[in-house]
Amino acid sequence: MDISELSQSTTSRRAVLGSVAGLTAGVGAISRAAATSPASTVTVMTRNAYLGVDLSNLLQAGSNLEFYARIGRFLNDFDPTIYAARAEAIAAEIESQQADIVGLQEAGQLRTKRPGETDDEALAFNFLTRIVSALEDRDLSYRVAADTVTTDIELSGELSDGEVTLDLADRDALLVREGVEVTETVADTFDETITVKIPTNSGDVTLHRGYCTANIRVGGVDLTVSTTHLESTAMEPRRRQAEELLTILPSDRPVILCGDFNSGPRAETETYGLLTETLNDPYAALRPDANGSTCCQAADLQNDDSQLDRRIDGTLYRGDLHPTAIGRVGHRPDDRITIQSDGEMVRLWPSDHAGVVATFDLSGQTDSAATATDSDDNKTPSTSRNRTDSSQNHSESVSESEVPGFSVGGTVAALGGFGYLLKRRLTQ
Repeated sequence: MDISELSQSTTSRRAVLGSVAGLTAGVGAISRAAATSPASTVTVMTRNAYLGVDLSNLLQAGSNLEFYARIGRFLNDFDPTIYAARAEAIAAEIESQQADIVGLQEAGQLRTKRPGETDDEALAFNFLTRIVSALEDRDLSYRVAADTVTTDIELSGELSDGEVTLDLADRDALLVREGVEVTETVADTFDETITVKIPTNSGDVTLHRGYCTANIRVGGVDLTVSTTHLESTAMEPRRRQAEELLTILPSDRPVILCGDFNSGPRAETETYGLLTETLNDPYAALRPDANGSTCCQAADLQNDDSQLDRRIDGTLYRGDLHPTAIGRVGHRPDDRITIQSDGEMVRLWPSDHAGVVATFDLSGQTDSAATATDSDDNKTPSTSRNRTDSSQNHSESVSESEVPGFSVGGTVAALGGFGYLLKRRLTQ
């Protein structure tokens, strides 16, 4: 599967733009006034785009029957229209926040293809390409500074209406706004992996996680920005990946690390504790009592009330940086989008995660007004950025045994026998 290709879709991007118009207006209430950030500040956003299936959980199905059920439901429900609408919603969030740097996780590619179909006829969706295109439609110029493909899988089987193949590739990326100078980038996968056995007795599969790092210059200040997506299913591999990442990050300049850590307040905290031994959390400085939960909505994204109850996504920093604002996007019921799918109108969250946006002062001076904290999510920090949550998060209890990044539930009826081929490709 060529991960870099432009995916074909049966949906017009222009047609989807209308479905997120309300979202753009709603999120715009927390945006900064100017379209370009002052040279003395940098704004970083992290966003798990939600690939729609958790590879770790999928491949750890306990039996052939369970494996077939999980992949069968995903194959039946795969709809590029929904993915396109979610990509437009994420682009609207980026526009409203005018982020200088955007760290994306699960910004991968999916394709379903039946025998005899050409590439143009196959249903396909490239999340990263679509988000960048949606930004271009808004007259915003962002480029992919670095990206890495972690796990790339091809699954094929016999559905009730014929054979179908699913190509699925997971990817992390760093987007950089026009005007931000990039001097060097590194994109790779961690040495620490997890290995799972496919229930079809076809052997073991190694799952990889990765990171993207860029050295940038903003307002004459050199700093390093990195994004990562750490392992979701096992604590020890997650911690070792964090340890590896910490050895990669430089110590001679300011550093901003954003991503899905799968660890944090109200979740497993060991990895978060390791990261915050040498990195600072803006929430601790600005909003220690704020909810800030980022995980996780229902797998189909159609839940009415938010189910976010853990803060596992974040933006950490060290060096001569001073946070002036920290908040979330995509966490309020009003942030949902309405889209027509299979003749029905459905309302969806942009992702199963909320995004996190942080602004940092690069001047070496701390504005006392900007470091005021809030006691709840209804308030906004005293800062001209005004980039914070504008409503209380409506949390519902989710079992601690559930893994952040939901797997795809499913049915057996739609699926016959399966075979699979695992492929792994890395981009530097």
